[in-house]
Amino acid sequence: STTATGSSTKFVVDGEGGLQDVGNGLSREPLKISTTLTVTSTTLTTTPTTSTITTTPKPLTSEHVLVVQAPPLPTTTMAPMIGPLTVDQYRLALGHREHAGVEIIISDVAYSDLTEISRGKLQSQLIDTIAQKVGVPIAQIRDQKGIATAITVAGVGHNTAVACSVGLPYGMTLDQAKVALTSFESKQLIAAAVTSAVGKKVEHFDIMPWVDRGEDVADRLNAISPDEITQSDFLNYALEHMSLTRAQATSVFEALDKNEDQQLNDKELFV
Repeated sequence: STTATGSSTKFVVDGEGGLQDVGNGLSREPLKISTTLTVTSTTLTTTPTTSTITTTPKPLTSEHVLVVQAPPLPTTTMAPMIGPLTVDQYRLALGHREHAGVEIIISDVAYSDLTEISRGKLQSQLIDTIAQKVGVPIAQIRDQKGIATAITVAGVGHNTAVACSVGLPYGMTLDQAKVALTSFESKQLIAAAVTSAVGKKVEHFDIMPWVDRGEDVADRLNAISPDEITQSDFLNYALEHMSLTRAQATSVFEALDKNEDQQLNDKELFV
């Protein structure tokens, strides 16, 4: 309850809202307070509306375009053809390659001063050097007797001569072989090889490459001049040794004869 204090009378307001005089014993009827709460109900009605949003697309730029690059298609490389034959088939049918003869005259070394051991070293060193500069396996180096992986060492007056035949790589001409064997670098390598073999410094020597078709080539081509292989010569050779028909051999010859002079030079024959 709550107590209210006046000047001479003390009242107590009870919990029901009545007023009592505590001091004088007076009392009154409870004061009833009626409160009316009115609740108004409001109904909210909504009407759905449809909104249309219109957008105008902007043109695509390179920033918006996703480029998907397809993987490259496998490329098929066609083998070079010589008439009806591939280059490899032609080389196999031809049965040989161009040969270059190589002779080296070493004026600083007397043949009589060479021992069997030093001759063996000289052969080994020069075989490796010549094969390296021409770009062929050492089996393409043959001595004058036709023995593979060998060179001939002989005496010429007071000098020492070294001679061999070199099977050139397909496509290499004799002129290219000459450049390879007589270059400054090659001469340095040959001098170093000879110096290592004989045990003393060697500076004076001559390198002389020349055309050497080899006995097998000369026999099979009937010792034709290497610069003048006519169509008739080639057709006879092709029919006998290359297992080609005349039509095939004619097609091969025409493909080889780049300058159309009706004959084949070394560069044309040994592609």
